[in-house]
Amino acid sequence: MMAKLKIDRKAYTRKAHRRKSYVKDVKKGRGVKLKRIPATTVKKTRVPRTRFLRKDIGAKGRSPRPKGVPKLKKGRMTRAVAKALGYEKRPTDLTGKEWKRVFDRSGISGRSWLGMLGTQVARRKYAKIGTVRAKNKKAFQKAISVLAKSREGQLIPREAIRKWSKVMTPRQRALAMPERGAKKRLSSLT
Repeated sequence: MMAKLKIDRKAYTRKAHRRKSYVKDVKKGRGVKLKRIPATTVKKTRVPRTRFLRKDIGAKGRSPRPKGVPKLKKGRMTRAVAKALGYEKRPTDLTGKEWKRVFDRSGISGRSWLGMLGTQVARRKYAKIGTVRAKNKKAFQKAISVLAKSREGQLIPREAIRKWSKVMTPRQRALAMPERGAKKRLSSLT
């Protein structure tokens, strides 16, 4: 259940305004009759100070985080890299062998790594070519492909294959997909 906020609204003067006409149900005997209420002018009035409870809906313009996008903890990836390698290095500057060593020694599951790296790539989705953001995006995509090769059994096949789609050939993809019909697909590719 969402928390309730206590709102203290100050007293103010409401300006004079014109109220629209509307139709109202009026009971007369057994039946219901519609009565048209004409438009009227409402005089300016003083609205007293009030206090009321309202549902807490969070900051304006903020919607809940979409499912599937993990919440990033600042420095988690950098700390994991430093712990696994024994020296500090930015995650974007790692080579394939270093990433493999990090994945093996970090103690973080393959799914968590996939989520962290995928979020980094998603945040740089519209990076302009030739910029540092684009270079970092490529570095994280390379890390995802290294992760996919090193931890094949721990990732959900469909999810992993979607991530590797640019790295793998159709034949490799068909071999990695452990489901019914994989042999048929494989035979059609050879």
